[in-house]
Amino acid sequence: MAKHIIIYIPGLGDHNLGGQQKALKLWQIYGVQTEICPMDWLVDEPWSVKLQRLLDRVDYHSQRGSIVSLVGISAGSTAALQALEKRRKLIHKAVIICGKFQYPETVHPLRFVMNPAFKNALNESVNILRNLTPEDKQKIKSFRAIYDNLLPSRETQIPGVRSSIMPAITHVGGIAYALTLGSWRIVRFLKMP
Repeated sequence: MAKHIIIYIPGLGDHNLGGQQKALKLWQIYGVQTEICPMDWLVDEPWSVKLQRLLDRVDYHSQRGSIVSLVGISAGSTAALQALEKRRKLIHKAVIICGKFQYPETVHPLRFVMNPAFKNALNESVNILRNLTPEDKQKIKSFRAIYDNLLPSRETQIPGVRSSIMPAITHVGGIAYALTLGSWRIVRFLKMP
């Protein structure tokens, strides 16, 4: 039986992953393996270089016969969507958690100054959303908190993509819930045929 690898793409705080790493290790109980692929948002390098790191990991695991799924958190959802569009035949499913992948005009300019590639990532994601096929949309599920203090719910949803509300409040609370108590819902979707 093929291994199922879940590549986890964190958001803008990917320089500090302590709690996220610990939570992801527990996902082994579901029969999956997790790997973190940080975008290194604070590092000033082109978006294409950051995205290529993720595509290389998808290719690596696919070439070894593994089933590959993605989980994009917050800003990391831009990478998940773009990787799915570029490797649609290799990626089994993708989950977006409290995703920021559209409406670049709602981002405070200081976020782009601190995370230089994020603006390009967002702009490219907006274009990719227009190109998602119905088959692509069946591979994606979006999870959001009841109340997200950073992202209005309209920003976390993609027309035609299944969306679920998690019993959590705040952006960080939604992510924490998804990685712990709500993890079974995420893995269940990713393991579906």
